[in-house]
Amino acid sequence: MATDGGVRPEQQDIRVPGNGEPLDRADERLVSWKDIAGYFQRQVRTVQRWEREEGLPVHRHQHKDRASVYALKSELDVWLKAHNPQGEGQVAEEPEQNQTPHDRPWMGLRAGLWLAAIVVLAVALAATVLILSRRPANRLAAQPTGIRLFGKSLTEGHRFRSVPLPGIPEAVSINPSRNELYILIRTPSLLAILDTATGRISATVPIPPEPGALEVSPSNGQVFVGHYGGDVTVIEAESRQTRHLEVGSPVTDIALTPDGKRLYVAMERGGLKRVSVDTGEQKRLPVVPCPVKLAVSPDGSRLYVNYQCGGPGGRLGHDTIEVFELPSERSIAVMGGFPNVGGEIRVSPDGSYLWAFSGQACVESIYDGVGCPGRGLIINLFNTQSNSLLRTFPVPGEIDTFFDRGSRAVLCDMNGVNVIDTISLFVRETLPLPDACGVALSPDQQSAYIAFDKGVAVFETAYACNPPENGLASFWPADGNPNDLRRGYHVGLRGDTRFGAGRIGQAFVFDGSTDYAEAADLYGIENAPFAVAAWVKFNSLGEPLRDAGTEQSPMSIVARVEPAAPNRGWRLAKTDTGQFLFCNGKQSMAQCLAAGKGVLSQTRAVAGQWFHVTGVQDRDSISIFVNGILEAKRPLTLGEIKATANLTIGGNNVDSAFLNGLVDEVVLYHTRVSPDQVRSLYEAGNQSAAPRRAH
Repeated sequence: MATDGGVRPEQQDIRVPGNGEPLDRADERLVSWKDIAGYFQRQVRTVQRWEREEGLPVHRHQHKDRASVYALKSELDVWLKAHNPQGEGQVAEEPEQNQTPHDRPWMGLRAGLWLAAIVVLAVALAATVLILSRRPANRLAAQPTGIRLFGKSLTEGHRFRSVPLPGIPEAVSINPSRNELYILIRTPSLLAILDTATGRISATVPIPPEPGALEVSPSNGQVFVGHYGGDVTVIEAESRQTRHLEVGSPVTDIALTPDGKRLYVAMERGGLKRVSVDTGEQKRLPVVPCPVKLAVSPDGSRLYVNYQCGGPGGRLGHDTIEVFELPSERSIAVMGGFPNVGGEIRVSPDGSYLWAFSGQACVESIYDGVGCPGRGLIINLFNTQSNSLLRTFPVPGEIDTFFDRGSRAVLCDMNGVNVIDTISLFVRETLPLPDACGVALSPDQQSAYIAFDKGVAVFETAYACNPPENGLASFWPADGNPNDLRRGYHVGLRGDTRFGAGRIGQAFVFDGSTDYAEAADLYGIENAPFAVAAWVKFNSLGEPLRDAGTEQSPMSIVARVEPAAPNRGWRLAKTDTGQFLFCNGKQSMAQCLAAGKGVLSQTRAVAGQWFHVTGVQDRDSISIFVNGILEAKRPLTLGEIKATANLTIGGNNVDSAFLNGLVDEVVLYHTRVSPDQVRSLYEAGNQSAAPRRAH
């Protein structure tokens, strides 16, 4: 352990979001359900329920016909921070402020210290909470669990707006009290002001050359601009008048305290200064050279300083981050030993985590690469209470902002914008927007503003009425990337598969030739109940078949069928009659039906129209639903469900049956799914695609 409070690279827990498989030290793993339950001091069945219903991050290794489980302590800690789950017959105690997840005392551990009367009261309150929060057992409510940044604007029939600018933007920030978006333009040097009510540029304010950093006061709306040329510009929100604060050195970043009274100024060659906003008084803080990036915690109690020429105790490619207590401005910690070259830093909205972009530390050959998970951009994630490194992970861009109560982080780079889940670290949304350089959200989070090389793109967000989590095994929303947001079984894109406007946000687009998406090494689906569902729209129902003389071709929607006999597995498809099919086993769709192993819908597909199709295998029956309605059901023929083949979307390994059209919101469940729950799943998609309303 580093004496400065940091964590050495060899002590890191490294996770690569792209493959769902953590690379970690063996002693950080909990390798059985018993160990995982012991870590939480709960029963095994409790943590298994958390894994099924609340997304407890438990990983599996498949060993031929069996699987083993393991969990990473750091992931469990992050999950616990977000969930505060209920135990068997009791409610977890509300965590004390500023405690790390693994330091939080649980009510069960301290119950023996309480007076009998308090225990009785606590049990009564816990019972009341459980009763009030219990959902109906027969329904998975379509509850929104997050926001899709581009969801509404990239849904079919919608589009985003682009506001042209008088130059190339550098940064953006919003003033919620005035309904104004401020856009920093480097050439020519301007502050452009966008009226968010009208969507038009209402004013431009000339400013000194080389602007680079932008802050807006939450208290009075004053705008602060830091310049590489060596000063800070203050712009009054009401009058647009400007004044200049000479700080004597090129400014690399600025950070404002939440009360708007102190402005901290980082100067790569001039150190660190604190400026009193009211009086203009300046004070130089005793720091080593080269502070380049700053962040103030949401409660104003901490200032984080990222260096770029070593920092206290740092070295080339491993610059340190110093932590100052506020308002005393006393240095209380230095975090070091990780790959870092002074990139952007952000504190999560709850103040629990520091996200530090590493710059080029794992990209350029001049750095030693120690601690890098591979060649590319990375973020170092820190626990702000212990000032220790939690993990280092690859990212597609630098950290810009958070939204949705900190559950999402936005990353920007020259290729576009990515939204990642701050718990799983999976990329949820991807948008190829050239040279994206800043993101701001409206106070109600219904609009997102993204600066890019041609202006400001304005997106209408969507409340993500995501599929219910109870029993959810995998979820592929296809929002510009092939990621499984539940378990990390990301699909590979074959042929010319791409993404386009879908039912909810973006969708997979297949051309009916050789396109499909494929997930390998998927967990096994046994003969236990399961369900598969997707939204599908056909551009064409098929070409004439010479052997059948029909006007349609069979098209696979989602399938997992082994290519060799006995062709174990299942498929969800459209037949050459236009009906939807769900069946298990057999070499072809026709054989599957002839053997009594499938069900056909009454509804027939229509080109250009969206359909929600669900196949359900219960313990004794197999059913198909279209648009939430049960259309066929028959007794289940067991023996050929279990499959080890890859899962495919838009085609399969037996029929080929390539789909010409779009597939969106693909889900797999590994539990019993009732007709009411299927209806809820269908309604979830309708709510997200419909005009915005309160959820």
